[in-house]
Parts: sequence; structure tokens; C-alpha cells
Amino acid sequence: MFSEVLEDQIFPSFLASAKIDYDHDKLKKEIYDVMSTKKSLKISNMGGYQSPPFYSTEEYPLLHLLDLEADIMEFVNFYLHKNKYQCRANKCEWWVNINQEDNYNSIHHHGRSDVIAVFYFDVPSEHCGDFKIMRNDGSTYTRLFSDNTFTIKPEAGRVYIMPGHLWHYVTANQDPLMRERISISYNIGVTV
Repeated sequence: MFSEVLEDQIFPSFLASAKIDYDHDKLKKEIYDVMSTKKSLKISNMGGYQSPPFYSTEEYPLLHLLDLEADIMEFVNFYLHKNKYQCRANKCEWWVNINQEDNYNSIHHHGRSDVIAVFYFDVPSEHCGDFKIMRNDGSTYTRLFSDNTFTIKPEAGRVYIMPGHLWHYVTANQDPLMRERISISYNIGVTV
């Protein structure tokens, strides 16, 4: 017999998402302007295009991408406030990813970023690759948990936010018509 059972879920992570309104054609033009003027870094992007980072502390002639950044920062602050986090998003860096057929993003995390966001600009079909988030704690070494990966079918026009320490990757774009999957990734810092 036992009594006075107490239970807590400890060390939780979060995943939140929201639809973002944007002008598709104007944003697409700016994305391709970035691709045509900035050399690909290919840090986690395998085979595709990955722009160098853009910083919230600098000015760029990318009005629609900067509007998108502001909307995403507003959503992050909404989420943090709603969930009673005692901090506020105050800076970010972002970059563009363009994945063609068989291109993917390898497993990685965003280091010391407090929050990361991924905005899916274009996901032409359900075959464009899954967004996979993995547990990165000791539970991966025990038989108590059978599935340590959370899978998202990305949706165009939706941003996904989560803590920056979580490992994640995106599977290969297998769109049968060889259309591109386009996303924009964000590292977001917070202040208390």
C-alpha cells in the first residue's frame, strides 16, 4: 500500500505555431533577391541554398522579410507572455533555406539561442519533407520512452517556435514535381 502520491512533469519543452499573414509575391521576390545576391553557407542545409544570417540590429532593404521578422517576434512575445515566462524577445538573426529535390537539413540545434522559429514560406506538397524534433536528454537511453522524435508536416504560412536547445532536422524534399521547399529560420534572444 502507498499514499500521498505526488507527480510533476519536469523539464518540459514547448512547441507552438501560428499562421502569419504576408504578401506572397512580394516576399517571394525578396527571398529570391537574397538567393541571387548572397552566397550559400550550407551549414545545416544539404544540397540546397542557405543564406548568410541577417541581424535585427542592422538595416536591410528587405521590407517584407523585415515585416515578417517583426510579426514572428510579436508572436514569440505573445506566447512567452501568455505562458507567464518572465522574459521578452528582444533580438534575432534569420536566414533563408531553399531546398530542391533530395535536399534536406541535417540534424542540428541552434546553440545558445533562447527560442528558435521556422517559418515555412512554401511547401508545395506533403512530400516536401517532414520537420522532425528530437528529445536530447537522457530519455533516449532508456526503454521507458519508445518514441523520441516529434514529427510535423510543415504548412505554408505557418511559423513554429520552440526552445533553441532542441535537436531537429528536415527530411529530404521528395516533391514529385520537383518544386522547392522554402523556409526562413530564426534565432531569437530574450531578456528578463
